[in-house]
Amino acid sequence: MFPPARARIIEAIYRCDSGATVTVRYDNTDADAPRARLDYIGRMFNMYRVPSASGARYATEQGLKPDRGLQWWSKGNEATLSEMIMDHTARSRP
Repeated sequence: MFPPARARIIEAIYRCDSGATVTVRYDNTDADAPRARLDYIGRMFNMYRVPSASGARYATEQGLKPDRGLQWWSKGNEATLSEMIMDHTARSRP
C-alpha cells in the first residue's frame, strides 16, 4: 500500500527553453507546510507553498539578486520560474 500523495517526496527535472535545467524536490510529508527545493544554476532555493488558483505555487524571499525573491509555479508537466521584486508593500493579514 502506498502512502497518500500528500505524504510523498517527488523529484523532477525540468528543462528550460534556454537549455538550463531545474531539479526540484517536492516535499509533501507535512500536509500543513508543503515545500519545494530547487537546484538552479548551481544554487539551492528552499521554497514554501503559497496560495494559487491552479497548479502548485511556491515562493521564497531568497533570490538571484538582492531584494528579489523567486516564484515557482507548476501545473502538469510544465513550470515557470520567475523573479519577484521584494518591495515590502504587501499588506499584513488583519
